[in-house]
Amino acid sequence: MIELSNENALDERQAARDREPHREFVYAALALVAAALALILVLGGFVYLAMQGHPTEAKTLLGAGVLGLIASFLRARLRPRD
Repeated sequence: MIELSNENALDERQAARDREPHREFVYAALALVAAALALILVLGGFVYLAMQGHPTEAKTLLGAGVLGLIASFLRARLRPRD
């Protein structure tokens, strides 16, 4: 088993702390991409249902989809930070 000296262990911990902002940025960017994709899918479903003669279902899908996305953003913003 390889033992790390205290200096090497401190360097590893510092390197992990230095990578954290990058991980947070990637997480935020992926969340935005996922939200944009979800919005596009909801709008596509709305158009499809409206074109197929189901206006009530289309309105319900649009309302629930948009409200779900808004609720997701609010939950993410209001979540306490660690």
